[in-house]
This record gives sequence, C-alpha cells and structure tokens, in this order.
Amino acid sequence: MKVIKPPRLKAGDTVGIIAPSKAPYTRHQERINQGKDFLESIGLKVKMGNNLYKSHYFKGASIEERLEDIHDFYKDPEVKMIMMVCGGVGCDFMVHKLDYKLIEQNPKIFCGMSDGNSLAVPIFQKTGIITYYGIDLTGTLGNKINEVTKQNFIDTFFEGKPKILENRNMNFHKWDERMELPKYEGWQCIRKGKASGELMGGILHYLPDLSYSVFPIDYKNKILFFEGTKDLNHSMKNLLTLKNKGIFSEISGMIIGYFNSIKDQMTISDMIAELTKEYDFPIIQIGELGHCVENYSFPIGCKATIDTEKMSITIDEGTVS
Repeated sequence: MKVIKPPRLKAGDTVGIIAPSKAPYTRHQERINQGKDFLESIGLKVKMGNNLYKSHYFKGASIEERLEDIHDFYKDPEVKMIMMVCGGVGCDFMVHKLDYKLIEQNPKIFCGMSDGNSLAVPIFQKTGIITYYGIDLTGTLGNKINEVTKQNFIDTFFEGKPKILENRNMNFHKWDERMELPKYEGWQCIRKGKASGELMGGILHYLPDLSYSVFPIDYKNKILFFEGTKDLNHSMKNLLTLKNKGIFSEISGMIIGYFNSIKDQMTISDMIAELTKEYDFPIIQIGELGHCVENYSFPIGCKATIDTEKMSITIDEGTVS
C-alpha cells in the first residue's frame, strides 16, 4: 500500500470540528472554547460541523448527519484538518458508510482519540492516508496543557517533525470528580530492545473489534500502541483476544499508554509482560497517550523506532507533506 501524507498546516488554514462519536456535553462548552482558543492562537481558523450539537438517542446526530459533516469538510477546500470534538461511542456505525474515494481524492489531516480509531484506522487501511490518534478538541486541547504538548502539535502538523519526549510536567485531568489525580512516574522499560516499524493502534478495547471487521488491520512489523479506559480484567480479555489472533507474533514493538481506570499503572504493564513472555519484542510504557492526559498525536502509518536503552521513541519520517 502506498502511504500518503496529508498536506501540512499553515497559518490561516481552517480546522473542521466534527462529533462522530457523540454530541459534546453542555458542561464541556468551556473546554470547547479553550480548545478553539488554542487553535486560533497558533494562526488557525475553526469551523464547527453543522450537526455538532445534535443528539440522536444516546449518541450525537444521526448517522447520516454525522457522515454529512465529515464529507462536507472533505469537500471544503478551506478545511485542511478534520478534528473530533471528543470521543465516546458511535464512530463504528459509520465505518462502512464513509466515502473512501472522496477521502482519497482530498487528503487531509484527520485526528481524534478514543473510539476515533474506529475511523482513523479504516481511513488509513482503505486510502493509505496517514491519520493521527491522540488529539481531540476537548480531551487534550480543551484542558490545561504545557509548552511541550503545544510544541508537539506544531511540530506534528505544521513542521512534520514531531519529537516524542517524556513530559514529566504533564497535567492530568479528572474523568469525574471522584477521580484522584495520579503522580506521573515517567517512562518505563517493560522489555528491553530496539525495534522499528509503522505505528498502528488506538484505544485497546476497540482493536479486537477492528481486527475482526471487514477492514482487518495489518500488524505485520508494526509498532503497536494503545491506551485504555477499562479495568484490569477487561483489558486482559482484550489483550488475550489480540494474542489469540496471532497479532503479537506479527508486531515488532509495543508502546503502552495510560489506563485511567487502573490506579497502579505497573499492574497493567506487569500483566502485559506476563502475557507476552514468549515474545522478544521491546515494550515501553509512557503517559502521554490516553484519556485524562496531555496527548501527543501518534501518526498511524508513519515509521517509528523505540529504543529502551535510550528510553526513546522517534518518528523516523515526516508526518505531513
């Protein structure tokens, strides 16, 4: 498959905001405003999808209306980046209805997180256009972020040369008021080694579903990255599904992100080390990937290298053209 890098952003470009998972909550309007302020502060314009705030049952607008917003932004020559407002449940309803020919003919930056990989991965698989997992309007940009995260956004989408660095001053935010904010312990080596390959992944509990869909994921020699929102038992079940499907025999390396429902992050990494003990691929655990954290954008389809001796993750090619 030929990999296509979408055009880079420049000052004056427009970002189209969509809600393919669910409509944003009213209480999140402050986050929407803050995310919009950030984009405008770096020289971008923001256009909201016509159906952004509509609600159809427990999701966002109807499937047809959500598709309309996506397709309208791919047709709009002013829109250079399409960004999800938030995650949730519902993206997978549209996988088989997307106009992939339209998308392929109009390569643009597509970014989101959570169930956004239900769109980001199929778009890459069907068109070869690199997509981006990690950033959305409210989950990261709508919360407090530091200069490292801001610079990563600029480096990824304007310059095409992002640095994936340990962000020890990263801000966590609460999923709800009962949540305790953790202390970030930094990157951890779970299994030593060095590996290169194209990045592939997203939120853990959607990866098994995508693997069994009509758009199966190609994991051959890929670096698998994932984060999660489920507890240890559900996470184990999802990982075991990937293992039983033979995916761990195909990948070259693994990046574990943040699991916001697990209090001690080392329990998930210890479990993964045990589950993958018969394999020799390197594993590194980071905090800058997940819910309730300052996310980097991980370019699906871009070549990357993890090196546990240097405790580094490098993006080995440009992320935009």
